Amino acid sequence: MSPALFVHLDCMSGILNPEQSTVALVLEAIQVERHVKGTGLSGGRPYYSLKPTACAFVVKSVLNIPTTKDLIARLKVDHVLRTLCGFAWIVPSESVFSRHFKVLSD
Repeated sequence: MSPALFVHLDCMSGILNPEQSTVALVLEAIQVERHVKGTGLSGGRPYYSLKPTACAFVVKSVLNIPTTKDLIARLKVDHVLRTLCGFAWIVPSESVFSRHFKVLSD
């Protein structure tokens, strides 16, 4: 991983803690966005891209977060993790995560 990514992240949000650095390294290494084909779900619901949700599921695994509800709570308070995943401001609800997980697992 290039030091430039950490410099960019440090400037954006202050010094990364060890958990955030680990997440940044893993996300950079696996580049989950290259493997996610779909763009999101339609059908009258608000649009949310699959890519940030896929990254969030990687974060859940890397940080051993037990439930999706706990993941959402963590993303709401941790600006750096939210940014690493690609969520601009709003973290989707648990039902959106559930629908996206089904699409991603298929």
